Amino acid sequence: MSMFSGGRSGLNAAKQALTTTSHNIANANNPDYNPKEEIVATEEGEVPGARAVEPGVRIQNVRQ
Repeated sequence: MSMFSGGRSGLNAAKQALTTTSHNIANANNPDYNPKEEIVATEEGEVPGARAVEPGVRIQNVRQ
């Protein structure tokens, strides 16, 4: 695991959240559209064997 994995997971979560936000904005005038919300969760760091896995974040769920 790279030493940048925590930052990368944060950027990936932010990218997905921005995609959801853009869908919400694009469909703001559609009465049948239900806005979505990203649920972000932290990932704890682990130490499997001799290699440390850094903590990060992930999208846990998309809620309507």
